[in-house]
Amino acid sequence: IRLKKLKLKCSTLKSDIMDLLAFNVNSQFAHFRRIYTTTSPLTYSFPPKTAVIGMIGAILGYSNETLLGNRNEHYSSLFDKIKIGIKIKKKIKTMRIGVRYISSKKKTPIIPFTRGSSRNPIPLEVLVNPSYDIVLIGDRETLRRVWDKLKCPFYTPYLGLSEFIATIKPIKFIKDITVKRNSGLIRTHYVVPDCKPENISQDIIGIRVPNKVDAKHKITEYKMIFYNKDPDKCIEINACDIGSVLFENEWVPLF
Repeated sequence: IRLKKLKLKCSTLKSDIMDLLAFNVNSQFAHFRRIYTTTSPLTYSFPPKTAVIGMIGAILGYSNETLLGNRNEHYSSLFDKIKIGIKIKKKIKTMRIGVRYISSKKKTPIIPFTRGSSRNPIPLEVLVNPSYDIVLIGDRETLRRVWDKLKCPFYTPYLGLSEFIATIKPIKFIKDITVKRNSGLIRTHYVVPDCKPENISQDIIGIRVPNKVDAKHKITEYKMIFYNKDPDKCIEINACDIGSVLFENEWVPLF
């Protein structure tokens, strides 16, 4: 009898009860700069967790600056409160546009562009008409604040660059949803952290992305993410004991 009770206790440790919030975010363009590109910036095909948490911080009105002694008012505090899942809704399309950056920190007059000057256009890779479903898992107080602010954000949300204003559409808020640690084969259209897919093909991409930053904007964690370039095709994974939730009849891997 004691062994049976112990077994039941161990199984309950593999699930947690939390709340879920889902919304869609889209824009005409987006750019999430790959950290290893400089002069010709390339973009990730989806927003890394750092970009999603930054967007949530903007929606709630959290500061983007380092606040000494009061980290709870800095958006980096949300990394410890929220897990996310991301679904790419549209086929990935990119294009390159020429942009000219102007330093806003130096107190120098803005001079007109002339051929051969230091303000030559930089080729910037951007996503065209991107759309994503974002799933958030966390405590009720935090997610309720996000849900209430989705239709009237404190700061204007954008996808990567402030010029690419985002449109946000709330989908659903669910209370008391179970987060499970699956260990079998699952199929999903969401991006997958850490686990190598079973159905390897040319359409499945694996890329290392920043996953967490501190209050000084220093990257403290990276994560390997797999996704399918064709949003209509799923990824099959042996869940590797990662946390996931069942949302609208589909498993959502969390990271």
